[in-house]
Parts: sequence; structure tokens; C-alpha cells
Amino acid sequence: YTLRTLFPYTTLFRSAKAAYATFGTLLASATLFVLPPPPGAFSPGQLITAMHRYPITTVCAPPTAYRSLCTTESKEQMRKTPPKSLVHCVSGGEPLNAGACFPSWVCALEY
Repeated sequence: YTLRTLFPYTTLFRSAKAAYATFGTLLASATLFVLPPPPGAFSPGQLITAMHRYPITTVCAPPTAYRSLCTTESKEQMRKTPPKSLVHCVSGGEPLNAGACFPSWVCALEY
């Protein structure tokens, strides 16, 4: 096996975060679910569907992804197809702007 066959959707770990997330998860005997990138931009609907279909307990996403999950359309989809096992949400990079997005995200998760 090569890294490309094991992790086809990564760009060969060009950042420390990608390498830490992958190898740290495997070293902890956990499962890493890598969502294949959709054609074009990030799709909040694809992430919501994956959280509903698979027993994903922790989501690690940038603040821009959480902001896109706070739209009315995304919240409506989350009401129809709630996450099965979501326990933790993790973010990094830029500030999440807790005043605007965080309360909306928490309300969306109250299913």
C-alpha cells in the first residue's frame, strides 16, 4: 500500500494538521472518516448526510464550514436527517465568532 491508495483524498499531508489528524487517530485505535471532496465548493448537505448515515462522533471542520452549516437550508436538512452519534465539534484556524455562529449551531443540533 502507498499513502495515495490509503488516503486518496488527501494531498500527501502538506500540512502538519493533516498528518497529525490521520496518524494520531490511527495511533489511538480510532476510525478516521474522510469525506471525499465534492466537485466545486464545500457542500454542507454532504456533511449532514454523512453524519446521519455513519456513526461519526467528532467533526473537525474550519469555521467557514460551521458557518455554512448555520444557514436555514442546512438547519432544515439537519432536522430531517439528524446526526446519529455526534458528540464533539472541533474547529481550528480563524476564530469561530461565537457571538453569531455558535448559538445557531448549538440550536441546530438540538434535534
